[in-house]
Amino acid sequence: MKALWTLFLFVASTAAAMADTSRYTISDDFFGLSDTHIFFLRVAGQYAGADVGVTDIFLIAKNRSDGRDEQIWPVYREFAQADGNLRIEGLEGAVDPFERMLEQGGAHMPQKPTEIDRQALTDGGLDVAGGQIAREPVYADIVHSLQLMSDALQPYGTVAPFDPMAALAGMQEAFEQFDVLCELTGFAQVAPDEALAYIECQPTSQPGSIGFYAMIRPR
Repeated sequence: MKALWTLFLFVASTAAAMADTSRYTISDDFFGLSDTHIFFLRVAGQYAGADVGVTDIFLIAKNRSDGRDEQIWPVYREFAQADGNLRIEGLEGAVDPFERMLEQGGAHMPQKPTEIDRQALTDGGLDVAGGQIAREPVYADIVHSLQLMSDALQPYGTVAPFDPMAALAGMQEAFEQFDVLCELTGFAQVAPDEALAYIECQPTSQPGSIGFYAMIRPR
């Protein structure tokens, strides 16, 4: 229970920090590690002003062999209301992220990416942490991850003026059409010979952003 309360406080502060009118914002936080997978908490929210919004929290499992997000589980949904209160909504199939990660053989190992000078992700790719990232495979991995998320996203009912499902679909389309601007902003060292790049992207034709851990491949 203490762990879940800590998680709730973290997500509440993260959601408040990313609040921005009509933006759909996705942010992944390093959560844990197993022999085969890396686990992330994904916080995805849409706000109308600084105080009113809806946020979904997911647990993501990324396969360490190919760098693709492989599984996604809902954790909970949070509504920030005009009166300043937070309303938590249970979701079908929701999991305790700590327990699910342990069931998958993982251990809780939160970390923040090591920050580096921002570098635009272009066709030529970038060298980082002893390896390289290239735009096309990164975009393909993000599209795949957004599709997993779209499949897992549960109906909202009436939450006007929010339409997170439409915002998510628009973000996926932007990556499919390369209509985004992405920057390498950091990396996370998973093992002595294994690291992930932290990529921050914004579609150019709609408000929104995503922070995503991408595999750094050998040169």
